[in-house]
Amino acid sequence: MTTVRASRIDPYFHGRVFSFSELAPPWPIAFLRRVGIRFKQVASGLARQTVKGPYRQLCAALTWIGTSANPHCRVSLRWSLELPR
Repeated sequence: MTTVRASRIDPYFHGRVFSFSELAPPWPIAFLRRVGIRFKQVASGLARQTVKGPYRQLCAALTWIGTSANPHCRVSLRWSLELPR
């Protein structure tokens, strides 16, 4: 349980794990770690019963962007690879 609570890519709060590591690939781990950290910062302030919807929407958006052939999506994915580690 200590490892679960310490995870930055798959944050644990409100009694559950919000997994972002499943989105790699195509998203780099460094980017997903940032997503997990920020999601926990923002969503841990929401009511427990309302967090699941935003989590699913964020995962759906990242999945769509990461798998889309749209050139704008490809640029976003390339940009995420250039983030400092």
